[in-house]
Amino acid sequence: MLDRRNYERGIINEIYDSLGKRNVRAILQEVSRWMVLNGLSEITREKFRAVVAKLCDATTLDQKNEIVSSVVERSGLLLDVPPRDIVFIHNQFKEFLASESFIIEDDIGVLKQNIFNETWRETLALACGIMNKGQANNFIGHSLQEIEKAEGAKKRSASFQTVSLAYYCPRLDAKIKSRVDEL
Repeated sequence: MLDRRNYERGIINEIYDSLGKRNVRAILQEVSRWMVLNGLSEITREKFRAVVAKLCDATTLDQKNEIVSSVVERSGLLLDVPPRDIVFIHNQFKEFLASESFIIEDDIGVLKQNIFNETWRETLALACGIMNKGQANNFIGHSLQEIEKAEGAKKRSASFQTVSLAYYCPRLDAKIKSRVDEL
């Protein structure tokens, strides 16, 4: 989607095209990661420019603004909401790109810290679907350990969340899967 839309319509945007699909995706991942970590549904243009400065060779304010505008206009995933905020057209895009970022960076610790946080439910489920075997076993294994420490309603809630997340982990070891099935 990041470039197919422009290609099919014959739209040329030199700035967007020069970034390349990989860099555009990296920008979107970093923006969505920041939004999820901060519990926000929007990002200011100023913060977006800071992400661009971190990931691209843009040094002037004009260059950063041009890249921000190009990514917002051409990615098909973002909307510019005046006066100064940018949002994803659907939270699922934000959650997927953030989960992808956590997995690529092998940042399982952040996911573990939020394993029973309701606002992270979709991000965690999406992350589980793309985890490698080691990450999945580490993550669900941690969740199983947390269940052992919990009591009462918290234990039931943690068990339900673990079973739900394990469902999305296609690469779990049989031993971990068996422990989840016992819940």
